[in-house]
Amino acid sequence: MSDNSRENQGRYSLRDLPRHDYRGQLRGLHIFRESYTSVDTEDCTEVEESLITGVSDPMEQLAAALASLAKLQEEAQRQAEERRREEERRREEQAEERRREEERRREERAEERRREEERRREEAQKQAEERRQEEERRREEAQRQAEERRQEEERRREEAQRQAEERRQEEERQRERHYEEIQAMQEQHMQQIEIMKGVLAEREGNSPHLKISPYQETEDIQDFIEAFEGIMKIQGVNRTNWILRLTPLLSGKARTVCTDLGTTTDYDGVKKAILEHYNINTERCRRKFRSHVWTRDQDPTDWIARGVKLVKRWLVPENGMEQVVNKIAVEQLLNGLPQEMRIWVTSQNPETPEKVGELIESYDTAHSCLPQRNRPKQDHGRSKEFPRKTEGSTGNKKERKSPSVITCYKCNRKGHIARN
Repeated sequence: MSDNSRENQGRYSLRDLPRHDYRGQLRGLHIFRESYTSVDTEDCTEVEESLITGVSDPMEQLAAALASLAKLQEEAQRQAEERRREEERRREEQAEERRREEERRREERAEERRREEERRREEAQKQAEERRQEEERRREEAQRQAEERRQEEERRREEAQRQAEERRQEEERQRERHYEEIQAMQEQHMQQIEIMKGVLAEREGNSPHLKISPYQETEDIQDFIEAFEGIMKIQGVNRTNWILRLTPLLSGKARTVCTDLGTTTDYDGVKKAILEHYNINTERCRRKFRSHVWTRDQDPTDWIARGVKLVKRWLVPENGMEQVVNKIAVEQLLNGLPQEMRIWVTSQNPETPEKVGELIESYDTAHSCLPQRNRPKQDHGRSKEFPRKTEGSTGNKKERKSPSVITCYKCNRKGHIARN
């Protein structure tokens, strides 16, 4: 026998077992290894080797291997339980840590929100205080400005009242002066007529056949017509025959106008046509009177007489006080209109304030040149009547003396009167 045979003699191994038992043991071992994968391979190898070489009795060897495997299984279960517990503990610690971190973050966010809300609240309070102070300042400024405007309006109202009172007083004085001038002109006119009647009657023996010098182109046609009318009145000629007396005395353009009218006996129509041909009307007389300025090369007496004549031609005192008042009122109203409107309204020759109002409305409707708030109000009746002459209004004034000097009706020079 070889040394190996001697050395292995008396020992039992799996090879000595029956073939089927050997395979059954190995199959059981492999099943165990597959069932308990948590047992290390090295441990299983040691168990396998112990099954082969460790125990002489195969049954004991298998039992020992199973016992070792059971211990290994218990150890593996214990380690798995420890790992599970460790993993559970770590998860709990991590969850707790996350919970604490989340709680800390929530607290930090809550604290941050609280601080932000506090800051916003303080900022809102500060802004509200600033707005309150600004509103208070604006309110005080508005009150101050309102007070200034009130004082300014009060001052303007007082100034307007003062100016209105001054204008009223000035208009009152002008009306009184106009009234006195008109009365004086009427008195002077009547006195001149009486003087003319007396002088002509005295010098001509009250002859009804006074002669008038023919009209010359260099003369004032209106002066000539007024002189002609005065002679006709003195001679007592019927007005229907005046045109027969006037036509032979005319020359030039005036004669042409009279001839163009034919054989009419309407003296007023002929007179109107002649004056219109020479562009002579009350408006022209008014402008000439307003522009009647004295110069040193003029005789004061002649200048005054010429001014009085222009006033008479403009106002025509014989027409009555109402017409005179209308002319003065129309002039003042026209002066208060804008330039373009004044030119147009004046061209229509309005004779009454009511007509001026109608023309203003017509112009405003046609041209729409005036804003609504500036449009003059239509007043079909004079709001202020022309003040009548009373004893109280002239009681403190000196009476105007009647002129005692004779004034020529033709050349307006004093001290003589024109003859044939």
